[in-house]
Amino acid sequence: MKTITGPGIRFGARPRVSRASVRPRRAATWLAAGILAVLALALPAALAAQEAQVPAEAQAAVQPGATSMVRPMGPDRSREYYEEGRRLFEARLFGQSLASFQAAVAERSDQYLQAKARIEAVTSQKDLGKAKDSISAMVKLLAQRDLIDADIAKIEADASGSLRSEAGLLLGRRLSADFEYFLKALTLVLDRREASTLRNSLSALGKACDELSCFPEAEYWIGKVYSAEAEPRLAELQYKRAWDERAALEIPDERFDILQDLADLYRSQKSWYSYGECLEKAVAEDPLFGEKQDFLRAAMERALGQLGFDRFYGLYHASYGPWTRAERDLGSFYLDNGRPQALIHLAVAVNSVLSRCAARIAERDSSWEYGGLAGLLEKIEADRELAAFARSTGLYESLQRLGLALERSGYRESAREVWGVLAAMKGIEPWNRGAAQALAAIKGR
Repeated sequence: MKTITGPGIRFGARPRVSRASVRPRRAATWLAAGILAVLALALPAALAAQEAQVPAEAQAAVQPGATSMVRPMGPDRSREYYEEGRRLFEARLFGQSLASFQAAVAERSDQYLQAKARIEAVTSQKDLGKAKDSISAMVKLLAQRDLIDADIAKIEADASGSLRSEAGLLLGRRLSADFEYFLKALTLVLDRREASTLRNSLSALGKACDELSCFPEAEYWIGKVYSAEAEPRLAELQYKRAWDERAALEIPDERFDILQDLADLYRSQKSWYSYGECLEKAVAEDPLFGEKQDFLRAAMERALGQLGFDRFYGLYHASYGPWTRAERDLGSFYLDNGRPQALIHLAVAVNSVLSRCAARIAERDSSWEYGGLAGLLEKIEADRELAAFARSTGLYESLQRLGLALERSGYRESAREVWGVLAAMKGIEPWNRGAAQALAAIKGR
């Protein structure tokens, strides 16, 4: 807009005040007031006339950007707050760690909700409607505003089809605020989500912002703080919140830690129904316990009961996974409550641990072959690493309880086979003694 001047007055300039007359004379004051009144009447008309002469494109160029109402995005410090909370927790400074975890949650939420606001602010512009729901089309349209076609083509070639790489290369150029904000919001999501999961969809990008605005890891540790402070109800609510937000976990398998701590909490409170539910949720993650595997599980149970453990293990190898502990605990829970499902859960838990150990043995000795449960357990005990793994996973306790599940299901010969191997082993107290006692009891019947 041009500078408008009047007699003795220039708008946009700093008024000059002389030392000689700081206090204006009355006549001069009246004159200045009259001039200002005339300009006040003339100014709107002058502005309208000027705007009428300016092309619509130029007027749009000087308008505030679509993102001008969205405050600038600062660095994401949520991970920093989270790691600080972990350190404080380990130092048993629970009050301070709680504050750090809560700050992490608030920071993560703010970052991704701001990112979503930026995306919506840019994509709502009318001239970008041609992109429809396509992320790549939106990036292309925004790029054409700021860059020449040759530069865009070079960036696309260097990115080799990677949306994250393309966004990074574009951010290295001088861009308009709209485009820069959009790309920063996009990269914030792509740093934690594979581009393929977005399916090139702007709506999916917005949904990802909603999901990622959660910080389930921090929510989970807030639960651990409450648990350490003997606040079981608050801990339960936090664990449940973390579980509900599990889609945002950076390491998906950490969802099993959430369930396990929640199950342990219920066990300490003797809330047995909720305890069993938690374990069942974890076990359901094992593909072997999917609905389509009913026939396979039934075949495994028959082989174990009717043909014995060695034949069972020779026919089936279960995969060890983050659900294995839940299978062991659920099997024991079912056994203590007289439920027949205990047998298959304990069998799979034992099988998966043994399969993990056997695979490690085979890696070190390619000529080794399974020759029976006794020989495999001897190999495990001879290896310090595998022996520690067997104890940490409760292998020997699970074997003893598997024998009990077999005996209660009417498979006494298979129970004797398992207990006989355990009873003959040394150095695995008290499980060898327990197996020997079980053998003696079954012989007396």
